[in-house]
Amino acid sequence: MPKDELEILPNIGPVLARSLKLVDIKTIEDLQQTPYQEIFRRIRQQADSGACLAMLMGLVGAQKGLPKHLLDVTTKAEVKAFYKSLV
Repeated sequence: MPKDELEILPNIGPVLARSLKLVDIKTIEDLQQTPYQEIFRRIRQQADSGACLAMLMGLVGAQKGLPKHLLDVTTKAEVKAFYKSLV
């Protein structure tokens, strides 16, 4: 059974849920109302400097209510481009 409401979403397990809480994303509503770019930047700066592309894809999938492997090609390309702009 999930420990909190974020973990009921696809792709969000205990590690990502903990990182989200550390950056003040505590509810599904917080997650859906905050752009993934902002959330991921906060995670990198405040919670996990090594946050990877897989985590980012999982975050985007969770926002859309989809397992990350079901994200469409366009979304995956946009997310990868954003990720590459950070490194």
